[in-house]
Amino acid sequence: KSYTEAVSRYTQALEKTPYEVPLLTNISIAFGKIGSWQDSLEFCNRTIHLDKSHTKVLYHRCKAHISLNLLDKALLDINRCVELDPGQSIFLKHRLKLNQQIETEHLEKILFDTS
Repeated sequence: KSYTEAVSRYTQALEKTPYEVPLLTNISIAFGKIGSWQDSLEFCNRTIHLDKSHTKVLYHRCKAHISLNLLDKALLDINRCVELDPGQSIFLKHRLKLNQQIETEHLEKILFDTS
């Protein structure tokens, strides 16, 4: 199935049930799959507004933030995921990788900033 088609179908369904967390979750993930990160982020935010402990959406919002180069916000999301589900190894691995990425960017800024 095409993720673009899925977004279209989910969006139509949203007209009938605008506050359904599973539907909002699926839309946010489908937008991420087609690389529409700003839209994915918007639907993640809508979902989290309704369910602040939804680790699946927090994790996908983290990925959207990374894709939009909003690393500090991504780190907040992945930390929240670890806080909510500390036994989930994917969250721990992702947090480690993100911390390394942030540190690398910070070092590059220090080393190569010519302003």
